[in-house]
Amino acid sequence: MEGSLIALGPLPSDDMIGAMVEYLEGKGLVYYKDFFELSGNWPEWLRVYAM
Repeated sequence: MEGSLIALGPLPSDDMIGAMVEYLEGKGLVYYKDFFELSGNWPEWLRVYAM
């Protein structure tokens, strides 16, 4: 957690992404406005900076 950014994961399986999105939307959050997912096999050199 950094400021108002909260990171969850890694999830045990990519199959859980749909269930996680459904759960968060069920709580009233909006995809891309309130949360997003970054699944995939990222190269070691790739870093994500969110602000």
